[in-house]
Amino acid sequence: MMVALSKASLACFSLPLLPLLLLLSIATSLPGVGCIWPNPASMIAGKDGTYLKVSPNIGFKFDSATDESKVPQDLKDALERTKAAITSKKGGALLPLVVDRGKSIKSAVEKEKKTLENVVIYIGDCGPSAGNVRRAPKGSSKSGGHKDFDLDPRSIFYQSVQTLSTQVSSDKISEAFRISEITTKDQDGKVKISSRDAESYYLEIPDAGSTAVIKAYTSLGVFRALSTLEQLVWGLPGSDVRFIQHLPIKISDRPAFPYRGFMLDTSRNYIPVSSIKRVLDSMSFAKLNQFHWHITDSQSWPLKFSAGQGSADEFDLASLSQNGAYDEDKVYDEEQVKELIQYAGKRGINVNLEVDMPAHMFMGVQDLAGGKMIACGDRDDWTKFAAEPPSGQLNLITKDESVKAQIYKFASQVLKKVSTLTPSPYLSSGGDEPNLNCYGAKKEDEIDASLIKPFVNNVQETLKSVGKSNWVWEEMAISFPQTGANLAKGTIVESWTNSQNAKKILDSNPDTFIVHAPSDYFYLDCGNGAWLGSFPNGQSWCPFVTWSKSYTFDPYVNLTSSTPSATGTTTITPLSSTDPEIKKRVLGGESALWTEQVDANNLEPKMWPRAASASEVFWTGQEFQRDGKVQPRKLDNDVNARFDEFRFRLVSKGVNASPNWPLWCSLRIGRCNLV
Repeated sequence: MMVALSKASLACFSLPLLPLLLLLSIATSLPGVGCIWPNPASMIAGKDGTYLKVSPNIGFKFDSATDESKVPQDLKDALERTKAAITSKKGGALLPLVVDRGKSIKSAVEKEKKTLENVVIYIGDCGPSAGNVRRAPKGSSKSGGHKDFDLDPRSIFYQSVQTLSTQVSSDKISEAFRISEITTKDQDGKVKISSRDAESYYLEIPDAGSTAVIKAYTSLGVFRALSTLEQLVWGLPGSDVRFIQHLPIKISDRPAFPYRGFMLDTSRNYIPVSSIKRVLDSMSFAKLNQFHWHITDSQSWPLKFSAGQGSADEFDLASLSQNGAYDEDKVYDEEQVKELIQYAGKRGINVNLEVDMPAHMFMGVQDLAGGKMIACGDRDDWTKFAAEPPSGQLNLITKDESVKAQIYKFASQVLKKVSTLTPSPYLSSGGDEPNLNCYGAKKEDEIDASLIKPFVNNVQETLKSVGKSNWVWEEMAISFPQTGANLAKGTIVESWTNSQNAKKILDSNPDTFIVHAPSDYFYLDCGNGAWLGSFPNGQSWCPFVTWSKSYTFDPYVNLTSSTPSATGTTTITPLSSTDPEIKKRVLGGESALWTEQVDANNLEPKMWPRAASASEVFWTGQEFQRDGKVQPRKLDNDVNARFDEFRFRLVSKGVNASPNWPLWCSLRIGRCNLV
């Protein structure tokens, strides 16, 4: 059968040099340089039919201007992993997602004499002007916050745990990456490499082959370039040859938003450390840089503190997991938490720990202070006092001032202890879903100033004392407006109930930032059906969210104007139409996975590839450049092709990522659209 291929359907592909009739009869097209996820900020690609083989012995070398003695070990380790991924025969490289899977060009590629032998790397932070870069002294709170995180200030890990900022040194992405170009400086004249600049990079692969070039300000920027490079490499059927096409290639890239995350709940069902590491590996490949770890909740307290940490006037925090974990094996002890944080940091990911309070507390806390610290604990009529069983929240309504003092002391002690486990500048105290009935109220304003605000003040003072910025769910900003108006400068507020609340959050306090995670776009657990017993016809409280629905999200939703078409294709608000002051306060966003019906057995197919949709929303942002032309981010055949290929790359890495559609559609992009 003859198949007509539209120009749109070939947005991510190039055509092999075959006779026209043969071409149409097999409906073949080949992967193009554009098939990168997330989409780079700027890319210029060469002509069709140009191929470059990748040497099985490809080497990574440092430019003569880079002081190799200053190159951090975690980058050297990343280079070894990238080389292994590009050249490994185990599992094979991704074959072209076309009908003939690349057979039509196999001979041409294998005969190609040009070969990529080396990648030469320049790191501005290891170059001639690097001495003028502001760095926290090793061992100080700003270089790790704890003696166990004595970070090399040039490492991927160090750059990953810095305070987030939307600021960049220049609107134009550098191609030289000299430290002297950076205009942002502190009061002492030292160069400040912002979080977005730290992730920026330049990648060039010439058509003559031999040597590619990577340039970046930091090792973290080089690390992001390596993810892109890996996605440019393809395999052939029945061959060990690896190749790149569409030469020459020039990519200038940096994230549109500094926060691109994934939230995982490990309380409702326990997720093993090994599974979390697999999550972090895939996040890194997708350029997701923030792991929001919702580590405790009312169902269990798996965070295991070392024994003997209580004194005469303090709680023995070891009792929390002893009384609150599902069993002694389903815990994360302090060393495991630190291990995961280090594992993440070496892969360009910051870990933000959350201990949710004052609601979402029962297991582990229920017996403290003679059982007086919990209100509405595990009630049979739980539907009146919680969103799901078991009910329970800190007993802020108690009339016993000594109990209230213990509650405040407990909250402070837990947060102080958790702060020592992470170098992140942020620590989340949660704050979602305080139940009004449990606090004897009918309206939020009845407990805003009297209960919630003083409790949050105590939390904020505690976090300030240990050098952490607070992080709360949206209720603390908009359901309790007096509390919201009093949130400390730099507090992150995370949206979740729906996409309509962003403006309310920003209006509640001019000193806060927002991270988007509205359930109608980014909740990956939605759509499973109800899990409660004796409820056979029950449905989820929220509908299933497709990856393409997530992709249509506008980070400036309701802050600007964006009108979806009838088919769901959205043209995102241009940057030129966005208030600069608003842009400064929108840090980015994340997908979220609550685990009522998820554990290690179905974690990956629930998460992947849908979580990667957020990576392009918040890395690529509103627009990008192709061959010098600015284009808006929008859902089209190019996006379908690139997203599908990213899913197959995850699968080739051993990730149990769910299919997007039948393979027939993957091989014929554009043929499965609803028209």
